[in-house]
Amino acid sequence: MSAHTPADAATALPSPAAAHPERSNIPSSNELFVALPRCWASLARSEMKNVVGWLEVVGATSSVADAEGPYFKVASAGEAIIVENVALQSMRVDGAVVLKNTQRAVAGTCHIVVPGCNILFVMHPLEHIEALEIQDQQYNTMLGGMYTITSKLLGRGGYGSVHLAVNRRTHQRCAVKVGGVEEQRAFDREVDVLVAVRGHRQFVQVLDAATTTIATYLFMSRAWGDMNRYVAVLGPLPEDAAKHMFRQILAGIQHMHHRNLVHRDIKPKNILVQEFCRLPSVVVADLGLACTVRPPTYALNSWAGTVAYMAPEVMRAHPHWADIACMAAEGRAELARELAGPVFALGKDARAADMWSLGATLYYMLYERLPFDAAGGPPRYLESIVCSSGLDYNGRDLSGECKSLLHKLLAVEANDRYTVDEALACSWLAPPSPSPQPQPSPSSSPSQQPSPSSPPQQPPEPEPVQQQLPLPPPSSPLPPSPQPSPSPQPEQQQEPGRHVRRNWRLPTLATRCRYPRVAKDRPKKYKV
Repeated sequence: MSAHTPADAATALPSPAAAHPERSNIPSSNELFVALPRCWASLARSEMKNVVGWLEVVGATSSVADAEGPYFKVASAGEAIIVENVALQSMRVDGAVVLKNTQRAVAGTCHIVVPGCNILFVMHPLEHIEALEIQDQQYNTMLGGMYTITSKLLGRGGYGSVHLAVNRRTHQRCAVKVGGVEEQRAFDREVDVLVAVRGHRQFVQVLDAATTTIATYLFMSRAWGDMNRYVAVLGPLPEDAAKHMFRQILAGIQHMHHRNLVHRDIKPKNILVQEFCRLPSVVVADLGLACTVRPPTYALNSWAGTVAYMAPEVMRAHPHWADIACMAAEGRAELARELAGPVFALGKDARAADMWSLGATLYYMLYERLPFDAAGGPPRYLESIVCSSGLDYNGRDLSGECKSLLHKLLAVEANDRYTVDEALACSWLAPPSPSPQPQPSPSSSPSQQPSPSSPPQQPPEPEPVQQQLPLPPPSSPLPPSPQPSPSPQPEQQQEPGRHVRRNWRLPTLATRCRYPRVAKDRPKKYKV
């Protein structure tokens, strides 16, 4: 996209395919439903010095019924990108609603979502990324020759910042989490859990790890972004998209629970979206707080996680629980009794706390808001849970199966919640059963209907069965079996599909042990 003013962007420009007949596979601006100054793919090499970015189209081609012509226009004004809505009632630009005939300036990568259209648009500006000079001699000796850590910041994890890195041998991009040595314990725990679940497709894959006297380095596979960003760009997700992604999240947590591992910090920020599309793949990340639980109680009396997605019984392990309970009750005796009741008792199954966090994550994916108010900290969060009359489903219509799953995941009592196996087997997440194939009736089969010209079929004659001799006792010698005289018998034709029974003479102990020498001298079938 070359540098133009917003006024120049409104001018109709020729199609790139018309300007370059050999590039007929390049879609025109009308096919993209967007008016661009010029297609980046059709620029000559000498013109690319003024290019500031390009447009990526994600998804199958579709259109909005009540809009004609380009939906929006894109132009560049200096270092900013101007997006103007020209035909739609509303559209989302990086999560912000842009009404018709209004503009929005964006910086960096911009995601455009058109309501009622399957296409997603991504504006990629050209950016200058520099390689960081790592002042760590131990790292340079171990992994400095394999990876280049860049200045592009992808995000921040539980104990460090995440940067873009490039494998020098394969030129593949990955992510590296760089932390301080004071978080060595969390780093070791995350590496151990990632190695334990390595190979499962619902977890971020660890590539390399190193620790020095200065910092820790964890190289992982790179994703598009987290669930927080995905929901912010697209808004509340449809049920089919939420179902598609939540089933993958449950499969990853099931893999952990079956190995007596708990995550303890499940939230949208720790769910990574692999690609930006309508039905993406997701993985579970940030396992720095994960730990092992032991049967039969699977209890874990420690306080860890994010308050907005924390189960009620986990709040009881807070070091300042008495102060939090007093602030939440504020002199209300009933609320004080609830906070001192069995719901907030210690010793609960830690896997049930993960299920509560999964329910809060699913609710956020569907409504883009939290199920319980945590803006006032732990006291306000506890008050909203205890005093709540139920989940708030206002704002959209959900199916009964989805509401039932949310109700079972966000049950205040830990023993009433679904396990991960029960959640995967619920009616909302169960795959649709294949429709039974209609079986043709015997009367409708043309091969079984007799023709009027054919003679009537005779019933088949019963097959002669050889008379079975009585078996002698094991102690008596086996009498010689009589040899029947050879007599020509007509060959019996077996009717297709009919099972013919035959009486076979069963071997006795005498017949099995009649030739012990042969059985003894027989060579072994398998060599050990």
